Amino acid sequence: MVPPALSEAKGPERKAHSGGGFFDEKTLDSLRRSRRILVLGSSGAGKSHLSRDLRAILGIDVIDLDDHFWRPDGQPRDESEWRRIVRNLAARDSWIMDGTYERSLDLRMPRADAIILLDCPSELCLERVLKREKRVPSPQWSSRSDATPAQIDPYHVQYVSQYATVTRPVVLEHIERHGRDKTVVVVQAPEAVEPFISALQHIAA
Repeated sequence: MVPPALSEAKGPERKAHSGGGFFDEKTLDSLRRSRRILVLGSSGAGKSHLSRDLRAILGIDVIDLDDHFWRPDGQPRDESEWRRIVRNLAARDSWIMDGTYERSLDLRMPRADAIILLDCPSELCLERVLKREKRVPSPQWSSRSDATPAQIDPYHVQYVSQYATVTRPVVLEHIERHGRDKTVVVVQAPEAVEPFISALQHIAA
């Protein structure tokens, strides 16, 4: 089901599609011609995997915001420095930008041609995040001398657990505010991801 905040929006360039493997050709063609694409969703929803698939199909470089948010010592960048970095990244001519980071959406969304929102059940996202962090420590833990692959960042777990009720409404609000002239695609993960990629590959061939 397309979120009401998207499905009720009007406008000739306003499009929203979700699950069931159906994505109309007009929307896919608009996405294929986009040069700046935001990939949004909870941690564990599959944003990085989808971004890599988009890069292979569209030939656009991926910007992983995680690579820019964390300092080498594992600490997050302060707000002013982070916004300066995001503003410079968003100013590039083309990108697929992987990462929700909702407090910087006001800098990125106006620059985007298209927005892909991965909707994934919170339980599945949390399961994926826990498995991943048991294998690879998150940045704020990995710089610690006593860190081990089994350590899990409790703040990240809380973020994922609360994404549907806390972060997702903020994302939808930004889409309503800044995305009315964008191509907006909602993909229900994981069941609709493969059909979506296959359909985009077909139209881009």
